[in-house]
Amino acid sequence: MRYFMYACVVVFLLIIPLLAGPNIGDPAPNFTCPDTGYVYHTLTDYRFNVVWLNFGQST
Repeated sequence: MRYFMYACVVVFLLIIPLLAGPNIGDPAPNFTCPDTGYVYHTLTDYRFNVVWLNFGQST
């Protein structure tokens, strides 16, 4: 039983870094979104530019 718990802890400590999210400075994944005029834009269209995304509600 004790060895099983040790093995679970070791596996847990090895898997957590693999499941971690992106780090600061990592490139964002490419995706496509429509604007208010239903024109689709991809993130790669704005490569090397600062992009501000607002997914909030607008009225």
